[in-house]
Amino acid sequence: LFVSQNKNIITRSNFFRILKSQKWRGPDNTSFKSLNKNKILLGHNRLSILDKKSRSNQPMESEDGRYFLIFNGEIYNYKKIVKKYKLKLKTTSDTEVVLKGYILKGKSILRELDGMFSFVIYDKKKSIWFCARDRFGIKPLYIYQDKIKTVIGSEAGTIAKLLNLKIDNVSIKEWKLLRSPTPNYTFFKKLNQFPKSCYRESNSVKNIPYYNLKRNNKKINFQKIKKLIDYSVQSHQMGDVSCTSLLSGGIDSTIILKNSSKVKRCYSVGLKDNNEFIAAKKISKELDKKISLISVKSQKLKSTWKFLTKLKNEPLSVPNEGLIYLVCKKMSKNNKIVLTGEGADEIFFGYDQIFRWALCQKKLDLEKFIKIYGYSNVVKPTNRFVEYVKKLSAKKKVIDFVEDFFYDFHLPTLLRRMDFASMAASKEARVPFVTKNIIENL
Repeated sequence: LFVSQNKNIITRSNFFRILKSQKWRGPDNTSFKSLNKNKILLGHNRLSILDKKSRSNQPMESEDGRYFLIFNGEIYNYKKIVKKYKLKLKTTSDTEVVLKGYILKGKSILRELDGMFSFVIYDKKKSIWFCARDRFGIKPLYIYQDKIKTVIGSEAGTIAKLLNLKIDNVSIKEWKLLRSPTPNYTFFKKLNQFPKSCYRESNSVKNIPYYNLKRNNKKINFQKIKKLIDYSVQSHQMGDVSCTSLLSGGIDSTIILKNSSKVKRCYSVGLKDNNEFIAAKKISKELDKKISLISVKSQKLKSTWKFLTKLKNEPLSVPNEGLIYLVCKKMSKNNKIVLTGEGADEIFFGYDQIFRWALCQKKLDLEKFIKIYGYSNVVKPTNRFVEYVKKLSAKKKVIDFVEDFFYDFHLPTLLRRMDFASMAASKEARVPFVTKNIIENL
């Protein structure tokens, strides 16, 4: 959580109270720093994955006391960056690599980071801040700005409590139809979701892209994709804690489990009368992995939805957020890393019905598209969502628009679901399919 303010409207005590209310995202350490007579406030709740020692707690300060970092995520190639730039470290964490990489290379370091991240760096000497979010929006980041203050954090609901923000009813309408607000909006007025693959500096009001995914018209090399998936799963296992995975019985989670060398036990979750336990048991047996089957009663799921909605301080996007949370709560305390197959359907055309429909269309009919994709026969699309679709679909074939829609709208919604539901149980979900090397080769 980060605050920059001209007047001391947000007090230290109120800031720390709100920071502690979000401790479920990181129960291992809570620390905060105030600078410039409380005009700058930085706070962090840590889930210790790499270098569990206190030296890697955050906010992390540079050796000369000039820079301060709060960082959420994992950088899977951090060791390569250390080697490339001959960085001298006092820790074994990727947090210090982000800080020293930025000090050395500035914003250009973003293009070299392979992983999931959102972070804020404050430069005490220049009195400026810098924030950035990963290429695909795996890790959440939200920003509020007015003439007096800027507030940046990982949870929209937490910022809304801090600032006493009003609910955006347009977003509620979009949620009823689409399970999520239009990209870059939130359920609260004047609070924006920070765009993926962008950065911003405090002396600018613009979000600046550092990465744009280009359309690949080359024929897919499946052998290459297979190797990239294997490499991605291996790299996503890094950490000083044990690693597990979710297994639904489907193709995506099976591929991850098969390619994982560190996962010895996987987990499958479902309702008592609606689950995929038979398929999951069969696959785990074939792959010689132990499996825990978590059966949930419908009443327990309903009470969990209520608990999570209160915790999140905003609507849940998908009902199975409750199941993800409950299965993560059943994992052992040291099982902090959870591998999951999120993203495979979006990048491999897994939504068969809608992609086949798109292939047959010569011109986009928004009403038909909403009928196939949407979740309500009563709620109509909002004006801002219609404008978003018009902009996204301009000068594109229908199939290309649908592909981009699932990448730009649908995938971030699922990533947010997975991040919140796992972090609510103090687990870190990792998504090996959602990586630059795989997506750029499709």
